[in-house]
Amino acid sequence: MRKQKRLDLIRTYLETILHEGESGALVILTDPESEKFVQFIRDRDDRLLMIDVPEVELTKNERKRLVDIFGAMLESNGYAFQAQVTIDQAVKVIEKIFRDVFFAPDTYNIEVKLNLE
Repeated sequence: MRKQKRLDLIRTYLETILHEGESGALVILTDPESEKFVQFIRDRDDRLLMIDVPEVELTKNERKRLVDIFGAMLESNGYAFQAQVTIDQAVKVIEKIFRDVFFAPDTYNIEVKLNLE
C-alpha cells in the first residue's frame, strides 16, 4: 500500500472513532503480514485518543525500540504502553511504530477493525 493512501486510511478511521464513537470506541490497526497491531481508544475528551500498544505482543527488541523512540511519551501500566494523542500525533506515531519499531516495509498494508460502542 502506498504511504499516503495508508496515512489517509488511518486518519479516516481515527476521525470516525473520535467523532462517531462512544467513550471507549476502539480501532485496531494491523499489518496483516506480521500480524503486529496498534490500537486506539476514544477517551472521554472529545479531542484526544488513547494509543494502546499491548506489552505482551512486543518482543524484547520491539519493546526496547519503542521506549528508545518515544521515551516518556508512552507510559506503561504493566499491560500496555499508552498515551493521549491528537489525531495528527496518532497518524505520525502509528507510522513510526510500524516502520521503526516493527520494521514493516514502506509498502506495508493496514487492516482495520472498528468498534464504535
